[in-house]
Amino acid sequence: MIINSPASNATISSPVTVLGKAIAFENTLQVRIKDGNGAVINEVTTMTNAPGMGAFGNYTVIIPFTSQAPGSIGTIEAFEYSAKAGTVTNLTVIPVKF
Repeated sequence: MIINSPASNATISSPVTVLGKAIAFENTLQVRIKDGNGAVINEVTTMTNAPGMGAFGNYTVIIPFTSQAPGSIGTIEAFEYSAKAGTVTNLTVIPVKF
């Protein structure tokens, strides 16, 4: 999973547009925003435009989220849920500011 935008440590506001590239099972991945305490603010499912299995595809997702205290920190995460175990796999995390 690759998150191209927003950049690491960027200041974000709602809704935030997240752009990236991924190789994902059935082209499906999750993108979520967490606050500085690790609580999930919002999580969405999106798909890549990969041309075939095992190929990178681009994704763009717009994620609304509840307002956070200005200057507080959080993260944006892109990942898959394992079809077998339901655990988080292929996790990419970038820090952000609100």
